[in-house]
Amino acid sequence: MAIKGSERMYKPSFRIHGDCRSETCIIRPVFEQELPMSESFYHAITSELGCKVSVVSIGIEHWNDDLSPWNAPPVFRKESFGNGGKDTLDFIEREIVPLVTGDIILGGYSMAGLFSLWCGYESKCFSAITSASPSVWFPGWMEYICSHRMNAEYVYLSLGDSESSTKNKTIAKVAENIVTQYDRLIEEGKHAILEWNHGGHFCNVEERTKKAFVETIRSLEKTPVNPGKPRYH
Repeated sequence: MAIKGSERMYKPSFRIHGDCRSETCIIRPVFEQELPMSESFYHAITSELGCKVSVVSIGIEHWNDDLSPWNAPPVFRKESFGNGGKDTLDFIEREIVPLVTGDIILGGYSMAGLFSLWCGYESKCFSAITSASPSVWFPGWMEYICSHRMNAEYVYLSLGDSESSTKNKTIAKVAENIVTQYDRLIEEGKHAILEWNHGGHFCNVEERTKKAFVETIRSLEKTPVNPGKPRYH
């Protein structure tokens, strides 16, 4: 059973790599057990970009609660979704954002990608949102984006080209939904990128995530080329 966000004081562990006073700071929710590997991710990003970037990794204990914007019934297995996303966003705004002086990129993979998109609508703290293979199949998400406006100016989206090839009718909507998400962002005048990757949801997760943040940072440096044309890689 998911632990509801309102039933506990949420204080996740987090690790900072680099100087938060650098021009760009990445904030990314990860599985709690992946925190020890956060330094290698930081080095991979900085070596790719050749510039000073800080990375704050936040350990998420209850993935389907701490990153969920609202309560929802189970979509796979038997675990429902809680409403702990607000607690996580509150924590980021209260504990992490004040440490940062430059642009803030919030992003992640899967539910962390959906959470980041939601935060982009709910908060004005983030310059850019990185959403790799986000769970935009989430119940109520399409209705939500039709009644809200994205605050971040830059949004990177990606999806595997076979992620919608599933018997699960809810998740099968993911490709259609991400195109709708992208179109909405373009209509709002945002600098949006939609990148199609080969494979399913669990294919090359680390590489896709790294590429997503690298492309987002490069988008902050200059306006994306042909933002109206989704790219395929």
